[in-house]
Amino acid sequence: MVPAKPFKVLSRPQAAAIVTGILALGAVVLWLGLEWVDTYMARFDELQRTDPDSAVAAIIIHLKMLATLQILPLTAFSGFMLWYCGRSITTRSMPPAGAWIVEGQRIVTGAGAVRNSRVLLGLTAALALLGALEIAYVYYIAVSLQNGADMP
Repeated sequence: MVPAKPFKVLSRPQAAAIVTGILALGAVVLWLGLEWVDTYMARFDELQRTDPDSAVAAIIIHLKMLATLQILPLTAFSGFMLWYCGRSITTRSMPPAGAWIVEGQRIVTGAGAVRNSRVLLGLTAALALLGALEIAYVYYIAVSLQNGADMP
């Protein structure tokens, strides 16, 4: 068993400020993303009216890019959870020793922490599998469109 490092403790106001900042950043990104989608859809509608073949080719390329780019966050999330749960199992503590916690947070130790970590690993594996299936399905749709449109 690895010797436990002390936890890094955040006060509740600090944790609230961090969560508020993350939510605000997410809202700004969402707002900018929606603006970008509106502009993209307007340009795509114009392309669809003027050159339908180019519009289909653009959709195929964008679906393939979407499928490829989704691999990065899925791999990063799965890797992080594998590392986090591995640390938790090794230290027999959930959250693992050395992690950031909010003051007053309950810490599970012993067999309960190992069980929780294994359940979390199983849920991570299920989520990774579903994400991989979704990526494969999006790519399959792009290839089907490409084959149906007789495009290079």
